[in-house]
Amino acid sequence: MKNTIKNKKTLTWQLFILIGFVILIMLFLVYMILSNSKQTQAYSASNLLIDQIRTVIAGNEKKEQSFTESLKESYISKAKAVAYIVDNIPGTEYDRKELSRIAKLMSIDEIHLFTVDGTIYSGTVPAYYGFSFDSGEQMGYFKPMLTDKTLSMCQDVTPNTAESKPMMYAICWNDKGTRIVQVGIEPKRLIEEMKSNEISEVISNIPVYEGVNILVSDSENEKILGAVSPGYIGRSLSDTGLTAEGLEGYGTSYYTARSFGKKVYCAMQKTDDYIFVVLQDVSVVNRDIPMTLAMLFLYLMIAATSLAVVVKKMTDRREQLIAESERAKAANKAKSSFLANMSHEIRTPINAILGMNEMILRESADEDILGYSESIRTAGKSLMGIVNDILDFSKIEAGKLEIIPVDYDLSQIISDLVNMINIRAEKKDLLIIPEIDQAIPRYLHGDEVRI
Repeated sequence: MKNTIKNKKTLTWQLFILIGFVILIMLFLVYMILSNSKQTQAYSASNLLIDQIRTVIAGNEKKEQSFTESLKESYISKAKAVAYIVDNIPGTEYDRKELSRIAKLMSIDEIHLFTVDGTIYSGTVPAYYGFSFDSGEQMGYFKPMLTDKTLSMCQDVTPNTAESKPMMYAICWNDKGTRIVQVGIEPKRLIEEMKSNEISEVISNIPVYEGVNILVSDSENEKILGAVSPGYIGRSLSDTGLTAEGLEGYGTSYYTARSFGKKVYCAMQKTDDYIFVVLQDVSVVNRDIPMTLAMLFLYLMIAATSLAVVVKKMTDRREQLIAESERAKAANKAKSSFLANMSHEIRTPINAILGMNEMILRESADEDILGYSESIRTAGKSLMGIVNDILDFSKIEAGKLEIIPVDYDLSQIISDLVNMINIRAEKKDLLIIPEIDQAIPRYLHGDEVRI
């Protein structure tokens, strides 16, 4: 009994260990599936963000270029207006104060008058007198004016030759072709516009959700020009733990990296001018996975507990059935033992009766008595056969029944059967007349007792 209880406890613990192991494997598999799914979603979202950034930057560049072109046209018109005024108002050509007044009225900062060979001889800034188109790269931009008097030009925002101050210069010939007129404007509005359209400003104004950082670097030196997190600006990609080596051509690469101590999903795309990078904090992306696993663990524990209860009930039922089976076997064994003992006990008086009857058959001469004795012998043999049948049932259940084949007389067996029941038939006024097929052989081979 103690061993049974001990084995039962061992089996229970083994079952719980197995269930726990299965639950851990399931949780690990679910974690891997959820993690891969989150990573795929993160990269898909990164692609959308990169497309958005590229669209915004392209739009800003187009807007900036369009605005610059419109300013150039305006500044050339102002240069032509100054040339007209100088040609038509005597005395203004060498009057620096008058030229300054004209510049103020027309919202320009400088006016310079050039000789036909491209040398400044008058204007609002005497310090520039004597400068020519050969005085520097910024001045040299306008050399084509010397060979084409129909030409008008406007320079992009460029540091001027004398002071390296950001300026835009527009230049044209006067109507007579006797001088070149140049106006200079410090394009504060354009500079402010360009500043607001800088990569750093554009990126910092893009709305992003928690855990996301956007970087834009130069494609050549990989210097970061703009980022959602200001700490990245001015650094190179390698300084932040990132690398663009995986980029093939101008495709997109995806990998997991560690940047500033955080594990991130990195999506990187390269163009001619920029490298666009989207970083997503892995801990933020996977933040809801522990809760999902906890809920799954709870469900699995409920299921496992229910399963354990069912298994316990089935085990208890099995043990109950085994116990009942053992009791049935014990009862059957007791029954067989009882029948065997009883049969042995009954055969003793039957043998005595048959023995005494044999003595009557041998010593009596009275035919009536002999007839009665013959009936007693037949009935006694039948009774002995019944007792033997009872023993046979016990032997069959024990698997020990043996068939004893002998040669026997079939007619004698039939006669014994008729004699055994004839007395009872006569009491009921019944007449027994055996009818035997003549084709049946008289002598047979087999177990005559069981036949």
